[in-house]
Amino acid sequence: MVTTLCMSLVIMAFFGLVLHLVRGEEKRTSDRRQHGLPVPGDRRRRERRKKGLHAYLVWALGTLGSKLTK
Repeated sequence: MVTTLCMSLVIMAFFGLVLHLVRGEEKRTSDRRQHGLPVPGDRRRRERRKKGLHAYLVWALGTLGSKLTK
């Protein structure tokens, strides 16, 4: 009787640990998906580019220049 009780506690602990690990992995996966969203700093940079044609051309040339150096 005591061994049956101990085995059932071990099995319950095992399943509890498995559920805890699965839940933690799902949380980490959902956190990684959130990193793809633009941060407020990127939004501000886009607003700065809209100041005028000259600023846009300077930005575009800088972007092309950085792509060519890679």
